[in-house]
Amino acid sequence: MGRELSGGVSIRHYDPANFGPDGTVQTSVSTVNLSSITAGTLAGLNVFIAPWWYNADSGSGPGSYAQTVETWFLNGGSLILLDDGSAQDQIAADLGFASTNQSDGSASNGGAPLFNGPFGIATNVTQTGEHAYLDTTNLAAHGGFICSTNASGQPTAVCFAAGAYAPGAGAMLITGDVDMFSSYGTATYSPPDANGIFALNATAWMASQLVLGIQPVSISVATAGTFYNQTLTAAGGAGPAYTWSALLASGGQLPGWLTLTPTARRQRCSAELRRATPRCPLP
Repeated sequence: MGRELSGGVSIRHYDPANFGPDGTVQTSVSTVNLSSITAGTLAGLNVFIAPWWYNADSGSGPGSYAQTVETWFLNGGSLILLDDGSAQDQIAADLGFASTNQSDGSASNGGAPLFNGPFGIATNVTQTGEHAYLDTTNLAAHGGFICSTNASGQPTAVCFAAGAYAPGAGAMLITGDVDMFSSYGTATYSPPDANGIFALNATAWMASQLVLGIQPVSISVATAGTFYNQTLTAAGGAGPAYTWSALLASGGQLPGWLTLTPTARRQRCSAELRRATPRCPLP
């Protein structure tokens, strides 16, 4: 299952000069070779890459590898699906974004985050061998966006930020050709050509989706004697399960009249405030 990524792409993606404390992106990246695909083996991963995975091997329906990965994604794991066509798109198809016929093979372009990112600007990213374009009928309904189109306007990659596909879901990138990443195709990484820059920027974008963010970053001042309610929402990180805590800026626990009530991915801060302009502190 990872044959198409066993060459230069894997070496350069995890080169500390690219990803690491002193790298272009200061997030380290490491790989794990899974001996099996189960809820247990996926539990320790942040991102699952499915390169050129034949539908006959991934299976479909209850108990299949594909459904196991899909459930993991819907519960916060992130996906990079490098599909080639309708014979290698089971997970994407199940999620509503099947490969649609053969793309015309013309060069792909776009903007951030894949074509313009920390590794530079990629121009005229190519597909080779088998290649497809993607069905985007369900894109708006799931909060995704087209992040690559070829010269004919066919969508060759779609992106979903963490939590966009569904509440609690991870981030997802789907391409219409594994060779947009693979050094077995047209990508080179030393130095990176357009495909290499595209793939490195894609990895950097995916890494950014794993960073925990809390919104809003600042909240309004409350008024004494008036009920106050503020929702804090977390995304990214190692969700969907978060452990929240809140302390006063001066230290110590919150007063008894200020309560936090958790939901699946958010925390609600509410109180009948009885002191002059107290604030609900961020966790």
